[in-house]
Amino acid sequence: MKMLSPTVGAWYKDLQTQELFEVIDWDIANFMIETQYLDGEVSAYDLDVWRDMQLEQAEAPEDWRAAFEL
Repeated sequence: MKMLSPTVGAWYKDLQTQELFEVIDWDIANFMIETQYLDGEVSAYDLDVWRDMQLEQAEAPEDWRAAFEL
């Protein structure tokens, strides 16, 4: 499977967990990708982990802001 480049503001689907997330930061100098899931959880991955993930690009869900509008 071809590795997808992390793009800030883009949504991806993890094919192993079926979860959607958005890339919120891509620190090229340190090879770190920060993501935010629909439930508000923030995670960081190094480029090696990102390369191993089974991802596909996805559309932003219609209700993606719901978790942040409390």
